[in-house]
Amino acid sequence: MIRQETIQELKDKIDAIFQAYVRTEENLRKEIGDISWGEISDSDASKAYYYLEYMLANITRQSFLTMTCSWLEMTMDVIGEAYIPNYMNKIKYTNSGKRRRSGWLKNRLTVFRKYCDAFKSETENKQCQFIENVRIVRNCIVHAGGRVEKADNPKQVDKAIKWIWEKAKEGNYMYAEIVNGLIYLREDILAQVVIDSEDIIDHIWKHAENESR
Repeated sequence: MIRQETIQELKDKIDAIFQAYVRTEENLRKEIGDISWGEISDSDASKAYYYLEYMLANITRQSFLTMTCSWLEMTMDVIGEAYIPNYMNKIKYTNSGKRRRSGWLKNRLTVFRKYCDAFKSETENKQCQFIENVRIVRNCIVHAGGRVEKADNPKQVDKAIKWIWEKAKEGNYMYAEIVNGLIYLREDILAQVVIDSEDIIDHIWKHAENESR
């Protein structure tokens, strides 16, 4: 079994990733603010802005998003292995021996729903839906460099980005969009990913703990 202090330590890692991102983002905001508009040619200023905002900032956000997703996956496995017998095999195969092919998040959620009675309410599933769409975007970043047309399923990536965009509008945030065929992450997305990731961790641990009693 896992102590609550251990769960907090695992969540602290996600917080540390986010704090590192915040500091990096602040430095980029400062560099963008220091562009000498009016003192250099508009062309040079625009090039500097494009480089900082659409290249460096986007690469930074993509990197931290990928790290956060990886840590969430690892943390779910730590909890699963502690509470569910033969957990790693269960997330790979169904009871009939068929290979699960729904992606790392859905495979794990299926197992936690079945063996820990988790993620039953509409609110809980909305959190999972956001992270699932983020997972699709993350996979495109990792496997196709963020180039939508090069993804295994471009329509799925496009649909995920549109879902995330509409979700962001609900709170006046900016999460992600497609610019010139490339995934462009906005500055607000990582905070929401961290919040939902930590909620998912808390949820599965509490349900796994209750089921083990």
